[in-house]
Amino acid sequence: MKKILLLLICVSILLCGCNSKKETDDFEHYDLVGKDLNQYFYTDSNGKKEEYVLADVTKYPSESAITGLFYKVGPDDYILLNTFESAGTFVYKSTAKYQFYKNKLYGVGKGHGSFEVELNGRDSKFKEITYTLDNHSIFPESISSKIDDDFIYLSGLMFDGEHDIRTSFKCSLINYQCQIVQSQ
Repeated sequence: MKKILLLLICVSILLCGCNSKKETDDFEHYDLVGKDLNQYFYTDSNGKKEEYVLADVTKYPSESAITGLFYKVGPDDYILLNTFESAGTFVYKSTAKYQFYKNKLYGVGKGHGSFEVELNGRDSKFKEITYTLDNHSIFPESISSKIDDDFIYLSGLMFDGEHDIRTSFKCSLINYQCQIVQSQ
């Protein structure tokens, strides 16, 4: 009888899928206590308020700055979702490099790379972006003003044949098509 009871307990544990692994075990955890943070609060479609944080995670000495994107999973418990490399210090606070808009983070990284992160907690998705104007790629150097009405305003370069044009662009966040807004 004891064997049957022990067998039933084991089968119950296996069938219920009980295990001690948490959904956040696959992520690096940080407490970020004492860190200077760039916080962003977003209310998801279920009305839940979520917190995302940008913070410097550079390991010194280093030739470039590393910014970490974190998601808060508990009191003083943040998981690292992604890292971004850039030149300079305090870049994580720079609206010229990173801006939150609605449920996304937009950024201009080192080497003129542009990206978007769809903020969805542990399931946040990183995507590289190529902004274009008349089939020419734009190489953003900075975000030049606040993002609004599903448009991002960028300063950067566009190569037109043998020449490069340094100017400002207004780009759609829907299709990433751009137009020149001001020559510099």
